[in-house]
Amino acid sequence: MPGRVRPVLVTVRSVRQASDVIASARGLRKSDNSYVREHVYINPDLTKVQAAAAYQARCQRRLATATRINGDNTSQESVFDKAGP
Repeated sequence: MPGRVRPVLVTVRSVRQASDVIASARGLRKSDNSYVREHVYINPDLTKVQAAAAYQARCQRRLATATRINGDNTSQESVFDKAGP
């Protein structure tokens, strides 16, 4: 699509290297470069089961955060509808 940057798949030689890259990824949020801070993400390559479990965990975390912030009982359905995998 015009104007959209395509994801890049990077392959490393060992599990240790992959773990090091993923562990360092959080540091991108503290970059001096605003484009990197806002647009560069490093995510692990997950199986469908792992991705589904991670999605469920994000939904639960968002629900807990929304409930804590709003002080109300936001339904899970509304959080699940708003969140994508």
